[in-house]
Amino acid sequence: MTTKDRIFEAVQARLGGATEAFLDTEFDDAVMEYFQRSTAFRFRQDITLSPGTTDYALSIPVGAHLSQILLLGDTSSQIYAVPAFVQGMQGSEIMVFNGATETIQLREAPSGSRPVTVLLILSPEVSTVVPEYLLLQEYEGLKDLLLSRMYAIPMRPWT
Repeated sequence: MTTKDRIFEAVQARLGGATEAFLDTEFDDAVMEYFQRSTAFRFRQDITLSPGTTDYALSIPVGAHLSQILLLGDTSSQIYAVPAFVQGMQGSEIMVFNGATETIQLREAPSGSRPVTVLLILSPEVSTVVPEYLLLQEYEGLKDLLLSRMYAIPMRPWT
């Protein structure tokens, strides 16, 4: 039995009469909402900063989109990304993320090569099959969100 089946079973036990077709649609919406709000779907990418280079492409897996850059750093520091609309800010932010090209743009090119790690928070694209391990890991949160979405419907169409 898959995690999705277990969630459906738990929800149907509380909401008798809810059809599987209706639950399936609500489940897809709940999964999208859950992963957009949480930091559960993490993806690590290692890149090497090179002298004279300011733009670095990120490799977003097929079926996912970037929700947030959690950090970019190495063992000695952390460099935080900021949205493009705050590029003029002063302070410790030394890079921006360009969502159109899915690249990180450093304000200044590094003087030497340096390996860094980028930790990304992803969300699944619509109609993407979410990996089973993520559903299992987030079982309680997904089940509770689906239940709350179902209870929030004023006129329950399955009754």
